[in-house]
Amino acid sequence: MPHDILISPQLDATQRKTLTRQAELLDRVLERQQPIAQTDVLEQLGSLLWTASGLQPDALLTAIDRALDDKTSVRLIITDATLHQLPWELLHHQHLKLGFIGRHPSCVIARRFKGSGQHAPTLLPRPFRLLLFISSPEDLPPERGRLDYEKEEELLFTALDRP
Repeated sequence: MPHDILISPQLDATQRKTLTRQAELLDRVLERQQPIAQTDVLEQLGSLLWTASGLQPDALLTAIDRALDDKTSVRLIITDATLHQLPWELLHHQHLKLGFIGRHPSCVIARRFKGSGQHAPTLLPRPFRLLLFISSPEDLPPERGRLDYEKEEELLFTALDRP
């Protein structure tokens, strides 16, 4: 069972506006297909999200250590539905063992829509069904490369065929 940490940010209007504006800036950078690694947009937004989350680095590191001992994960659950649209996966702290929390192998970011999260979902005795959408536009420039959708399909089917 994962170790849950609930994140319920208490933000005033100015803080919400700052976070929303920074997330929109990230969207604009991505839309223009600029090299994002050459900007500090991710770290800035991640640090703002960290501050908003109220997480303490030492407490999170302790929870991660406990989860590793238990062979589970730490689930960071965003409980405020009005903040779900923010890119919480970019949570960032400059501590060397933390960095971008969404990339940490023992941390999972989740959004809780309703309920307490204490009840496991009901498993239905049916075969697993998957709908696959793959797009391979004809008008992509050659330097961007085209998606080898047949290879993607093969990788997916191979992964699902495993016992």
